[in-house]
Amino acid sequence: MKHIAMVTGIVLSMVLAVCINLWAIEFSADMITKSAGQTITGKMYMKDKKMRSETQGQPGYSIIRMDKNIVWFVMPDTKTYMEMAYDPS
Repeated sequence: MKHIAMVTGIVLSMVLAVCINLWAIEFSADMITKSAGQTITGKMYMKDKKMRSETQGQPGYSIIRMDKNIVWFVMPDTKTYMEMAYDPS
């Protein structure tokens, strides 16, 4: 279930990133995801073409750099990260 919540949060983050790709804005927002009777909360931070999203109870967070077309999934507990290409299309 945690994996589904993390993927859902990342997908929502990417959709939001694509939608506001043309505007230079800065904000933070609380995220609330309801799925299968559970409520999952998180936080999102955005500035220009950089975004970070955290989900409560997850072992890490994601960073999306639209200016560099890259996504990092950071897992501090294991001191590891995964890197993926960011394709806004």
